Amino acid sequence: MYKELQALTPEAHRDWRVPAVHQDWRFAAGENLVPLIYSEVADAAREFPLVFMEGKPLVYALLGLESGVNAYVGREGDWRATYQPARLRAYPFGLSPVGEGDRYALVLDAAYTPVGELGESLFDGDDKPTAFVQGRLEFLKRLHQGQGLTERLVSALRDVGVLVPLGVRVRDAQGQMKRLEGVEQVDEKALNGLDDARFNELRRSGALPLAYASLLSLANMRLGPIAGHYRQMPDQGSKPEGLDMESLFGHGDDLSFDFH
Repeated sequence: MYKELQALTPEAHRDWRVPAVHQDWRFAAGENLVPLIYSEVADAAREFPLVFMEGKPLVYALLGLESGVNAYVGREGDWRATYQPARLRAYPFGLSPVGEGDRYALVLDAAYTPVGELGESLFDGDDKPTAFVQGRLEFLKRLHQGQGLTERLVSALRDVGVLVPLGVRVRDAQGQMKRLEGVEQVDEKALNGLDDARFNELRRSGALPLAYASLLSLANMRLGPIAGHYRQMPDQGSKPEGLDMESLFGHGDDLSFDFH
């Protein structure tokens, strides 16, 4: 999503305008995974499958089953869900590490296309950051602070061995079946099979709500935009033939999806 990060300066961005609320989400059309922080999980789980990635201590909203495809962005740039992940709302702004320690600079994606007079100014007449920019900076700080808790919770799930590969395969345009690589889910059987010591360790860590939210969220694989993007799921309100809900909850079977 971010292609050309630049430090935000009046010299480079004095005339830029950025919308306070995105109306056109095509900047995110190629994002099939977006990281979340724990405070978003309850809202996100209602609309997106919540998954994990091998080797990374984060939880993600799964927005599409192939790299470069976001089923939640329509052709006209509309957002096909009620909840909008915070990382996407923050775009085109971001934080970039500066020097040693926990120091960051506010940056902006120079590849983002400004929207003229419809957006918010970034600098005032004295070349000082506007209240809009200050608000975005505070928003990004809260996201950064929330990431630490999220990393601890995901690490707790990984430490007790309940994260397993997500069993999803996708048929590409050439008819070849490809597995969704590197993406993990909570294994319900492994979670229920934990001994008392490890289960209590997980409970004390605070990670159980995240585990259960992720398990329940996988129903969004057969509902909503992801389901509607594939031939196997023409009716978003019905269970497609051959889709066993047990396979959504870590029992080892693959789910297979076809392109339109």
